[in-house]
Amino acid sequence: MELDIDIRLNDFPRAVALEIAQRLPVEFKTATEAAHQQVLIRAAQEPRAVTDIDGEIRDFLRSLATYAETLRQSKGTLRLGIFYDLDETVVFPLRLSLETIKVLGDLNLSLDATGYPCSDESQEQ
Repeated sequence: MELDIDIRLNDFPRAVALEIAQRLPVEFKTATEAAHQQVLIRAAQEPRAVTDIDGEIRDFLRSLATYAETLRQSKGTLRLGIFYDLDETVVFPLRLSLETIKVLGDLNLSLDATGYPCSDESQEQ
């Protein structure tokens, strides 16, 4: 299973996003140089193999702890893209610990999780 994590923020200070961009991938969704912009803060450039989704979420949110107040004010969405092989499962279970749910609530983040069934086309050739 591979996981892609990001936070979508619709009204986020550009200066803070530029600071975060020195450590994590950040995409600016607003074309202007406005002081507040729509941004995506990504946990990694590409989805990566994981075994503990809950732990990955907590690690990502801990990496942004310095910006907690700004995140809280922006009321964003933590988005999970879960890519799984059809051989693995036909459904994906998503279990979050109480600790993770509390952190999401404390940061005013909603959660959007989507599972994407995938096949490894390279093995078919």
